Amino acid sequence: MRLSSLKLVYESEGPFLTVYLAGGSPDENAAEHVWLRWRALHEQVADTADTDSLDAVERAVEAQQPGSIQADGRVLVGAGGQVLLDEAVDASQGGGDTVRWGPEPYLGAYVRESAKTTRILLVVADQHSADIHRLVVAAEQELADVGASEVRGAAGNKVHHPRGGQLAHARIQRHADENRARNAEEIAALIDTRVEQFRPSIVLLAGAVEARAELRSRVGARAAVLLAETDRGGKDVNASEESLTEELLRIAEEHESAERAELAERLDAGLAHQTAVQGAGPVGEAASEGAVDMLLLDEHDTGVDEASLLRECALTDAGVGLLPEETVVRDSVAALLRYARS
Repeated sequence: MRLSSLKLVYESEGPFLTVYLAGGSPDENAAEHVWLRWRALHEQVADTADTDSLDAVERAVEAQQPGSIQADGRVLVGAGGQVLLDEAVDASQGGGDTVRWGPEPYLGAYVRESAKTTRILLVVADQHSADIHRLVVAAEQELADVGASEVRGAAGNKVHHPRGGQLAHARIQRHADENRARNAEEIAALIDTRVEQFRPSIVLLAGAVEARAELRSRVGARAAVLLAETDRGGKDVNASEESLTEELLRIAEEHESAERAELAERLDAGLAHQTAVQGAGPVGEAASEGAVDMLLLDEHDTGVDEASLLRECALTDAGVGLLPEETVVRDSVAALLRYARS
């Protein structure tokens, strides 16, 4: 995750109201329950927080679908009478419903949850069309479809080969091949566009074997290096959505584990060559100099003055990642640097 996505929040003048509404199981009284939960948080800071910021966050809570808040959880940050951040997050991982009013936004739980997700562009294709889904997948937890579309090639459905081997069918066969190729080119072009817009970690091809092969040979270089394939799922009505979901969660878990292991290796190498630091003091100094390229956090333990550290790193376009559980660093925080520091 690049912290630059939070730059607008950190460039704003505080103090800040940070609200987490935990995810859970939606029920028929979702609207009432969400309202009561918000009012309970409201009362905790009513005597200290800015009224305009409280009102702005309240309007944002009311505007959300209650069922979606209960299912996904929500994090909101308000300041100066405006809502600066309003995003889905599994807040239950950070302790349930919470509210804070202070000089910094408290986004450690949100950052950790975001760092545990994998962005997957799922392409379920046959020879004449494809369903393209932009997924945010949390390993071993859930997946969220944040955008889906269907693309159908201009050549339409005329891609079926004639039966038999008669020479009279050669022209029809060639026309079918041309249509299939033209459809694949159009779908591949849209995949390239979605890769540019969504910036996934993985482009997963599912569906018909022939369609996957056509797309694999036509996508651009940026998408090609992200490609993975699966035999699960498909556009056929009998294809198992459950099986494909299991595959997506497995892929996300493997990707996250590999990413954490790579960060741990880079940290070890960096500490040996002065291109990494650990501990609140050294990391804070490096962040204030704009030297942090990747902030490394313990998944569960909050480091010293983490809120201020996140601000410094966000304002200098640093990234953030989580270390494997077996990796222990001083004060639960470390950083990979943009250059060696003496």
